[in-house]
Amino acid sequence: MFFDLLDVRNGSDVDCGSGPPKRTLIVASTPRCGSTMFCRTLWETGRVGAPKEYFNPTQLRDWGVRFSRPLPIRAAYASLRGPATGVLGRLPWSDRGLRTYIRTLQTHRTGSDGWFSTKLHWHHFQRVFVRSGREPSTFFGPIAWVYMAREDRVAQAVSWARALQTERWAARQVEKRTPRYSRPLIDRTLRWIEQGEAGWEAWFQQRVVTPIRVTYEGYASAHGPETCRVLKELGIEMELGGIPTPPTRVQRDEINARWCARYRSSR
Repeated sequence: MFFDLLDVRNGSDVDCGSGPPKRTLIVASTPRCGSTMFCRTLWETGRVGAPKEYFNPTQLRDWGVRFSRPLPIRAAYASLRGPATGVLGRLPWSDRGLRTYIRTLQTHRTGSDGWFSTKLHWHHFQRVFVRSGREPSTFFGPIAWVYMAREDRVAQAVSWARALQTERWAARQVEKRTPRYSRPLIDRTLRWIEQGEAGWEAWFQQRVVTPIRVTYEGYASAHGPETCRVLKELGIEMELGGIPTPPTRVQRDEINARWCARYRSSR
């Protein structure tokens, strides 16, 4: 029986599995910091596998549709759409279940150079690893870390608040509701960003991890050189001319600009 996927990039036609990974790349981030655009560029280079937000509910739903057994469980995953997928973000992980899921991802999304890559927002990382005391390397193997943040936190918070209202998380999607300015909501998303950034910084310090740092602003102004720099720090040499144009479009527009100005003027 065929069940459709919510995200076409979870399909078998874009799998790149080539055996167990030699190394894992984790892009640590918070929502709306440009990490999707950055990860898509990394994916298009063909050098680090297929970095993606594999622990968000939509991704968990699609991979459950692809690989869950028996059929009734696959059907249960397939029935989840829209906000209903959020239930998957609240279910607890067993060590066995987590290991099986990661192994499945690695089997199908490890690039020819031996890299498996994923993106983890702080709230996903906190839920799956931090609160349970799990060490990521126990499940992923050797890890290289990239940490991406946005210097303009207000713009990031506005983008997150708007996406929550409209359910439009990518430029290809259509807004389901008309966005309306809400200072309390922007306050909330700004607080989540600050908590997420503080969480990552504390975790890196505790584990004596020195991530490769990328900012949205630096990447947006020079995506080619920034991507080359990151790859070089990972030990991957690539010419600037080989870096593809980001396949995603920037979503910010005059509404975002007005909201940012209004929020800043009332602080």
